[in-house]
Amino acid sequence: MEVNTQNESTDFIKARKMATITIRNLDDEVKRRLRIRAAEHNCSMEEEVRSILRAAVSVSAPATNLADAIRARFESLGGVEIQVPPRELMRDPPPPKGRRASWL
Repeated sequence: MEVNTQNESTDFIKARKMATITIRNLDDEVKRRLRIRAAEHNCSMEEEVRSILRAAVSVSAPATNLADAIRARFESLGGVEIQVPPRELMRDPPPPKGRRASWL
């Protein structure tokens, strides 16, 4: 039994709903570079843009806060142990201006 895979693939594409977007005010230079990039990848500009968008949205989510971002950035370098000096007792606060401290 011979199966026509081309008809099956086109039926699948027709069955999927595809969104359409329009990009207005695209710089001529950006369009020119997209056309060159598409030619380098042997595809249409439209397919190149789809590929770029797929790659952009498939990137993992960034760190949730600055501390996580810094930790992720330097994690591969290893940690540093810092010797923390022992704490000393706090000194008494100065008395309010123009008054003597009640503890004196």
